[in-house]
Amino acid sequence: MRAVLVVNPKATTTSERSRDVLVRALRSEVDLSVRYTRRRGHATALAREAAAEGVDLVVTLGGDGTVNEVVNGLMTAEPPARADAAPMAERLPALATVPGGSTNVFARAVGLPREWPEATSMILEGLRLGRSRTVGLGRADDRYFTFCAGYGLDAAVIHRVEQARRKGRVSTPSLYLRSIMSQYFFASDRRHPAIVLERPGEPAEAELATVIIQNTAPWTYLGDREVNPNPSARSISGWCGGDAGPFAGPRWGQPLAAWA
Repeated sequence: MRAVLVVNPKATTTSERSRDVLVRALRSEVDLSVRYTRRRGHATALAREAAAEGVDLVVTLGGDGTVNEVVNGLMTAEPPARADAAPMAERLPALATVPGGSTNVFARAVGLPREWPEATSMILEGLRLGRSRTVGLGRADDRYFTFCAGYGLDAAVIHRVEQARRKGRVSTPSLYLRSIMSQYFFASDRRHPAIVLERPGEPAEAELATVIIQNTAPWTYLGDREVNPNPSARSISGWCGGDAGPFAGPRWGQPLAAWA
């Protein structure tokens, strides 16, 4: 099996030593190529290249931002043509996610442990057993998302956090809380919110300050605590048949509508 490991060298909870250990572990099971991201959006390009090369598996080492970029790269890739009429989900590489960020919502949603050594062990077991699952995706404009899409306050807070990280700050729950407070009290027009939500067959809802579309539950975590504004959203393991066991990565099917 040919695989590509896409590494975000600025991932919050990994180090050069841990990356070396991960690479050796993966190379015990697959023919591995390691590629490092150098800028925003680079993981998307690396995932497209991997799909075009016809690799079997793309592994991410990073946080949810790295996962999102890789997913969008795979979903917009041009995999090699096949003689049979295989669906796109079978022509694209599978995806495995090693948690390396501060929150790792997607990795936790598919049943992986928070710590990367334990998660890597589960991924390797899944590879040995040939396990995979198909995961539905949401789509907002021209971008796919795995677990949620946020508009308004949610998106503005993430933008603030990313600006702070580019200046050298570490992503922590306290950074998110400070960003929420600053955005809400000092940078939001709370009297005239601008978002309008339109749904087929439903009256439009205007003057919304934020909209969160969940493709799974929970929406995010604050440390170990789940934050879930939409309890009716189902977990990824729930709509994959309830199996939260070893995860070798989804073979992406057609994007599905998110539960709101």
